[in-house]
Amino acid sequence: MKHYDDSLDRRLKRLNEEVNLTEDEKENILDSIHYNINHKHMKSNNIFNKPFVFAISSIAITLFFVVSLLLQQDSDIGTSNLQVTGKYNINSDEYTKEERIQLIKNYKIGVNRKDQINLGKGTNIPHSVGIMNRFDIGADDNYQFGRTQNVDAEALKNGGLDVQVFIESAGGDLPLSLKAFYYREDERQLYFFVNTGEAVYEYPIDEALYGENRDLFLLEKLKHELEVGMSKEEVIQNLGPYDQDFHSSPVDRKFWRYDVEPNKGDPYTKYYRFVDFSGIANNMLNMQVFVRWNGDSAESFSAVYFDETSQSVRQYHMSEGARLTEAIFNNEDNQHIHVGDFIYPVPSVNHITSQEKPYDTQQFLSVDELHAQTYDQTLNKAVSTFKNYRPGDTIYFEETIQSIIYHEAENKTEFVLSEDTSMEFAGDLREQYNEGDRLRLRFKVIPQSADGIYVTYDYAYHFYQHDESPQIEDYLVE
Repeated sequence: MKHYDDSLDRRLKRLNEEVNLTEDEKENILDSIHYNINHKHMKSNNIFNKPFVFAISSIAITLFFVVSLLLQQDSDIGTSNLQVTGKYNINSDEYTKEERIQLIKNYKIGVNRKDQINLGKGTNIPHSVGIMNRFDIGADDNYQFGRTQNVDAEALKNGGLDVQVFIESAGGDLPLSLKAFYYREDERQLYFFVNTGEAVYEYPIDEALYGENRDLFLLEKLKHELEVGMSKEEVIQNLGPYDQDFHSSPVDRKFWRYDVEPNKGDPYTKYYRFVDFSGIANNMLNMQVFVRWNGDSAESFSAVYFDETSQSVRQYHMSEGARLTEAIFNNEDNQHIHVGDFIYPVPSVNHITSQEKPYDTQQFLSVDELHAQTYDQTLNKAVSTFKNYRPGDTIYFEETIQSIIYHEAENKTEFVLSEDTSMEFAGDLREQYNEGDRLRLRFKVIPQSADGIYVTYDYAYHFYQHDESPQIEDYLVE
């Protein structure tokens, strides 16, 4: 018959190692006790003889150990302070599944991994920003799942895994975010836990989000359950934790991206923040879903995926004023998509896939070359997708000033650069520039749609946001 608790016994052994004092530390404690007895408490009283002092000292040390153990034990039995120093491996048999889950929840974002619980050997996952490592907690030595961001829901459900953890870092040992998946047998429910460093989320999750038809399930969610204006918690409850989050500074917006990889072949290894159109067209990805945020409110949603039936890439986009609009990417004309306040012509496949071709984005473009970037040669018309530039890229521009016009009423200067192109900037710039000068500027490509397919550049975007002309200093090449 057992007369002790295995779990408690294991914890006490670990705790004993923690509070085990060196001989010097014990000597310091004794010296401190002797000092306090002799100098602060009736030092002329003969009752404090050496044997008595020794007994008191022994009791004090014993009490120190007991109190330390009790305090630590109380913390362990709670939910927040299980042992997390790096010398302990979470895969050790000393930990139960429940303890492993709690240790993952206690994992600190921004704290060196070496100072936290050892998660064991991780699997490096190709990632668009920083480094992603997956840790298969509780798996046996024969477990294999490949280098993928997919979640092994089946192994979590049947006990082949206790927890599956994904940790993103910028490099080195500082984690930027953590997401974990585990299965609760008592509820028969898959759960996920996300710690972004800014917020913590924990929700039950529909297993279909990580099943074979995840792309179709996400598409149904987008079409029938998601709404513009949803909070981050509401989106996570519907779609689960995102695969990537990033910020676009020119529009001051945050984006979430969900990657649906095929359940076969090599892992997705491209490093684009926004949509990888060629990757979807070539079956490297089944789908990418994007959420564009305005603060904590979802501003727009987009899904780009490969449709097996039509053998074409399709796009769904939802934004304020346009519940849901759909586009089919092919090489035919007369397709448009509604994004926010704009209606964009859908570019041809030939035009959008030209972004994959080698191109020197550091070169300076003329007026004609800048116009050519948005001219779709297959459709023979202008579109809102650059041929060789993606969101976040910088366009370098250089052109000769043909003439200068100062508009006194608006206090702005217009530079005429060609028969049909001019640029205007705030203030009177006639003393700074002359006809025949070379105007050298730089522009930032910014996303208009959540997926980054439809874009503009910051100079043009300024006029959409403001009534006045921009300052030329904001665009000058240094």
